[in-house]
Amino acid sequence: MIANALMILGALIVIFMIIVDASKKNIPMLHSISRAVLIVLVLLAGLNIKWMSKSEKVPVYFAVDQSYSQKYNRVSIEEALENMIEKLPQDQPYKIVSFGSDSIVAMNKTGDFEGIDLSQINVNESSTNYENVINMISSELEDELGANIVILSDGVENEGDVLRTIQKLKIKKANVYWLPYEIAIKKDVQISDIVGPNRIFENQDYKLSVLVESNYDTEGFLKIYVNDELIEEQLVKIPEGNSVLTREFDSNKIGQNVIEAVIEVDDDEQVINNKYRKIIQIDGKAQVLLIKDNENDLKQFEKLLNENEIGVDIKTPEKLSLELNSLLNYNAVIFEDVSLENLNKKFLDNLETYLRDYGGGLLVSGGKNSYALGGYYKTKLEELLPVSMEKKQKNILEKMGLVIVIDQSGSMMGDSLGKSKIEVAKEASAKAINSMMPGDQIGILSFSDSRKWVVPVGDIQDAKEIKRKIRTIDAEGGTSIIPALKSAYESLKDSNVQHKHIILVTDGQAEQDGYREVLKNLKDEKITLTTLGIGQGADNRLLNFLARNAGGRFYKVDNYLNLPEIFTKETAMMADRYLNNRVFYPNIVSANEIVSGLIEEPLLLNGYVSTTIKPRASLIMESDEEEPVLAYWNYGIGNVYAWTSDFDGMWNEQYLKAENGRIFYLKLINEVLKKNQQKLEFDEKSMGLNHKIIVYRQSDEEDYEFKLIDQSGQEYPIMTKKSVDGWEIEFKKGDGYIYSLIARDKENKTIDYNFVTQYSKEYDWTIRNEDNFRFYLSQIGGEELKSSDEFESKEQFRKTEYKELWRYFLVIFLILLLVDVYIRKTDKRKIYERQNKEEIADLELKNQDVNSETDLDIDKLIRNKNKKV
Repeated sequence: MIANALMILGALIVIFMIIVDASKKNIPMLHSISRAVLIVLVLLAGLNIKWMSKSEKVPVYFAVDQSYSQKYNRVSIEEALENMIEKLPQDQPYKIVSFGSDSIVAMNKTGDFEGIDLSQINVNESSTNYENVINMISSELEDELGANIVILSDGVENEGDVLRTIQKLKIKKANVYWLPYEIAIKKDVQISDIVGPNRIFENQDYKLSVLVESNYDTEGFLKIYVNDELIEEQLVKIPEGNSVLTREFDSNKIGQNVIEAVIEVDDDEQVINNKYRKIIQIDGKAQVLLIKDNENDLKQFEKLLNENEIGVDIKTPEKLSLELNSLLNYNAVIFEDVSLENLNKKFLDNLETYLRDYGGGLLVSGGKNSYALGGYYKTKLEELLPVSMEKKQKNILEKMGLVIVIDQSGSMMGDSLGKSKIEVAKEASAKAINSMMPGDQIGILSFSDSRKWVVPVGDIQDAKEIKRKIRTIDAEGGTSIIPALKSAYESLKDSNVQHKHIILVTDGQAEQDGYREVLKNLKDEKITLTTLGIGQGADNRLLNFLARNAGGRFYKVDNYLNLPEIFTKETAMMADRYLNNRVFYPNIVSANEIVSGLIEEPLLLNGYVSTTIKPRASLIMESDEEEPVLAYWNYGIGNVYAWTSDFDGMWNEQYLKAENGRIFYLKLINEVLKKNQQKLEFDEKSMGLNHKIIVYRQSDEEDYEFKLIDQSGQEYPIMTKKSVDGWEIEFKKGDGYIYSLIARDKENKTIDYNFVTQYSKEYDWTIRNEDNFRFYLSQIGGEELKSSDEFESKEQFRKTEYKELWRYFLVIFLILLLVDVYIRKTDKRKIYERQNKEEIADLELKNQDVNSETDLDIDKLIRNKNKKV
């Protein structure tokens, strides 16, 4: 506006100056007029003057939500409609479109509002489908004319997807306004969910939690049906808000069981949402293969399984069958602190098939003989687990160097526990290698009154070859420790590793003096020394002195069969790897049903084995150092869980004693026992009257045909759409409530997925997603009205088109400019000619005057001459 005013003012000043010059005859009048016109044309072009070329009436649509949630708002909606229609111009056409699940035109007219009774409009009130009504309106709109659309609704969508279609209104240049209404529900009690297991085993007790929501305090009868048979009826108090009614059940009927919960309240004004159903599959008694090192040592964890009707078959690694069929008899396999030392590779191959193709379950516990300590690193078992064996500190895997110094004197051949001490020492040395990583260094030095490098210090490249060399050690000779320690020191001092450690194992007496130099050297090079004195003949005083002064530990080993555990522990502890012997509360990082009882009443753990979560895995519990305690993933169609603490009471004592700890273990076992024999995974989504089943496949090569039937055998039409991960199958709900989706492959094999449908979400007054509608509205520049009175100030009821005139002014300006230039040039030439003529005439006149004067002078001279004569 200011710019326009300045342009006009400037133009007037210039025109005024031209007129003044013209009045003084400085420039011709025609030129003055021409210049003034040119300036006016430039001014008009700059002001961008428009001319109305066309005006049309813009259609007005009132989209009225008549779903069930707006049942009690009908009168106020009718009043709002009347108020807005009265504000329309007299000849303005408008339409009232009622919608619920479907959409119909309730009124199509021009002129005064004569009243409308929305209760007489029969739409399907069982859901709210904005996509449907917007599609209907946008299909009628012209691309350029636009429209004014007012949506009277609560903004809560429960069928269709408005996001897929609302952009059409922007393309059609429609002005969209939303007049929001609250969900109008009076007294209502509803069942929102039944929470509990989907699959259990025969004779297992289980709990179901019925979630009840009410908007007032009342009481009613809760009835529980199993396969249409009433098994429980109880009067319950129902407070305003949320409440949970938990019931215990016995699983004594194998097969599919339909649980139905019904709440009956006398003054409840909406009963359609008082019923909820759930399917539970009850299988025969669960069978678990428990693998542990001692099958006769029945501990608390196994007792817990037996007490809960879970069959347990305990076997040591050496006694495992190598036939795949033997694995298929079990619902799950559990490793309880097991080393892979004696586990056959064929069994691990079968275990992979059992998980991937047959949907079995696997649970691996921690302990001193498991995970990295059990030699799982880079094995088939590590591939199957959701955690890897590496432990990284500050993102750098610290390397270690270990020298095992083994007494091979004749006394080490002693055998009092079924094995000679030298054989157990060799076995322990081999197990220590399982805890080491590539890049670590190992050396095996045997000594008596002489010494021999069985394995010179170097990187671990071939663990099998190292173990083979260890087996060659024989017992002979006396005992001389100092030379052996010096050799071990010399081999480690220049090693390029972060941790250097020596383990000395002996059963005899040795030199009493001469150790101070070697101890000083060890301390200077930060090499630690741990000593093990086996049996009554060992010089424990000396060994304790050596360990204490070399930063290590001394073990008095009366039962030398424990040597492998001590070696494993030492190997892990020397670099602060793997074994974490400390008290902490695990952090729960996933809202998983397994850990629900530990959220309010957490329990302490006394330790765990360090691992690292794999990228695709899900973490449920972690340590105070953010390392996995409980993690899981699916391997193929099998369930695999990693519990890095133990089962036998070393670290998990509170979990075995506390009620919520025992429940935690039972829930964990139940999840592992979910033996899924299907190669497809299913998910479902309820959308008003429609229901969608999402089918996920394991590979792109799988192809299936689908058929849907209900409990009576009636087949339903389905819409099947392929997706990247599988298929989306959509159908309209019928009279049945139990359905089976049957997938048939090319080999005519079938997979059944059974499910139940619930009441429409339209009748669930707790669901609110109007913020989504606000967001979608903002994406197309729509507005939210506070009341129907705002409608008048916002509406444009005519579509007016204007043409901009600046182009025309500019063309005229250019034409006149050329004319003006031509005129100026022509006038200038004429002026030059006239000036030339005037100059010639003046010159001729001057010549005449000169000639006259000359003639007079001659005549005067003649007269003067004559006088003299």
